[in-house]
Amino acid sequence: MNNQSHILFTIITTMLAFLCACSNSEYIDYPSNSELRFFGDNVISASTNDTFNSTDSLYPIDTEYPYAGIPRLVIKTDNFQPINNRDTKIPAKMQLWGESSPISEVINPTIKGRGNSSWLYMPQKSYKIELIQKHELLQMPPNRDWALISNYADKTLMKNYLAYHLSTKLKAFYSPRCEFIELFLNNNYLGVYLLTETIKIGAKRINIPQNNNSYIIEKTQNYQEKDQLIYYQTSK
Repeated sequence: MNNQSHILFTIITTMLAFLCACSNSEYIDYPSNSELRFFGDNVISASTNDTFNSTDSLYPIDTEYPYAGIPRLVIKTDNFQPINNRDTKIPAKMQLWGESSPISEVINPTIKGRGNSSWLYMPQKSYKIELIQKHELLQMPPNRDWALISNYADKTLMKNYLAYHLSTKLKAFYSPRCEFIELFLNNNYLGVYLLTETIKIGAKRINIPQNNNSYIIEKTQNYQEKDQLIYYQTSK
């Protein structure tokens, strides 16, 4: 993303956030001595007198792009291991940042590749992160499983965001919560991503019974060798 696109994206998303008021975030009672920074309806920085210990922080190395007004997610894998596939879970550390200070503690996830055609054919990859413990991220309900969507095929970067938030406003049974972030992975700036809830059964996700009669079905265009396909046709 060049500088002009970066600035244009920031202007457009900021206008949409104020005009559409699309946030589905829940209210958080921050301490009275907090200094809050907002992006639309979303708190992106809450600094108090009890700041996070800088020695435990993962600073986002940002030498090219100025702060865009959206949260920054910093991830560093153990020994800076590259993420080369969708199967190997690589231990890492991650932290959310505002403009100049962290807005979360350091969290210990594993990270691996995510996606089908997007992983195989697109230069900007998406990722699946799994936390050791449940955490609330950007006011989204606590959970262990999250996705980082690159939206490389969508040059506006906004189609998934608008579709998910519109679906929520229309009272769909479930729509993944999501928020924009800028991703820094192993000291490399990877651009704007969508931090998104993954599809799973849960009280704050797809709230259906966890038994042998409830199913979540995924249909994709590409299949892996280990996939088992079963076709069933009913008589007319």
